[in-house]
Amino acid sequence: MVNPSFRIIAAKAIDKIINDNPNTIYEIIKNTYLSFEKGTAKNPPSYFLGFDGESKTRIIALPATLNDNNKVAGIKWIGSNPDNYKVGLERASAVIILNDYHNKYPLACLEGTVISAVRTAYSAVLAAEYMHPEKKSAANVGIVGAGVIAKNIVKSFGNLKWNIGKYTLCDKSSVNSYNFKNSFSHNYNFEINNNITHLIKTCDLIVFTTNALTPYINEKECFSHNPTVLHISLRDLSPEILYNSCNYVDSIEHVLQANTSVDLTFKKYNNTRFIKGTLAQLIKKNSSISTTKPRIFSPMGMGVLDLAIANHVYNTVQSDEYIEVEDFFS
Repeated sequence: MVNPSFRIIAAKAIDKIINDNPNTIYEIIKNTYLSFEKGTAKNPPSYFLGFDGESKTRIIALPATLNDNNKVAGIKWIGSNPDNYKVGLERASAVIILNDYHNKYPLACLEGTVISAVRTAYSAVLAAEYMHPEKKSAANVGIVGAGVIAKNIVKSFGNLKWNIGKYTLCDKSSVNSYNFKNSFSHNYNFEINNNITHLIKTCDLIVFTTNALTPYINEKECFSHNPTVLHISLRDLSPEILYNSCNYVDSIEHVLQANTSVDLTFKKYNNTRFIKGTLAQLIKKNSSISTTKPRIFSPMGMGVLDLAIANHVYNTVQSDEYIEVEDFFS
């Protein structure tokens, strides 16, 4: 009996494949949402591993399977520590393990933070395409939280040819905002505004990518101009704001946990009527957008999206771009 080999695929090769094919990645994300909606992609609840005495840190396990034309199983294992920056490390680190769908053997280990950031970014832009009244166009995009995820979202808007008038940045650290701005070419128009209330009131599309653990934005009047809101960090907005808005999620079951703003809204009002539908329903036109209320997308983040991109990388990567371990298994 000959055991299968095992691949190790690092960030450089993954980044190249993703950056060379933005439209392919976008379509993979879109089609995976639709697969989940029709039941050919499975995404069990995530498992949150906490650490005694460390309220801000965690490691999350996100298992998933794809049972369509490219059958595969796998899991993302992603750690988060907001204090990592103090020692020169990124907040998040991750690996993705792919398993053969039939014999269940692990196929590969892939660096996961690149895939995780990209799937989050393209999911956000996909939601914006179907939620924002102006087709692939925004006058002023507000970015709250100038980190890695926000940077990938801005790149994704550019890769997918959105017409953005300007970006307005707000971060607790002015240094972060200036570094964020300077990481892009002069083709991008950035303004720094540390008044978050003013940012919200003046932007037609707003992106939240913070490390917030509890809601800190409570004034629903700030959203009276009915913007599109990509609530990626999940815990920035109060239940009152969500309850008076038109809300979309990636999965209702998954987002109603872990004290997300959606979860807190459900607990406060004891119903889910404030959730208009899922992103897949929007894509299929089984749900409509509102122009008389703020439109908020709150995605829990689905491991099946990581799995789909990881599987694409596995099937696309060149033989000189990964390490193959022939005798990995005993």
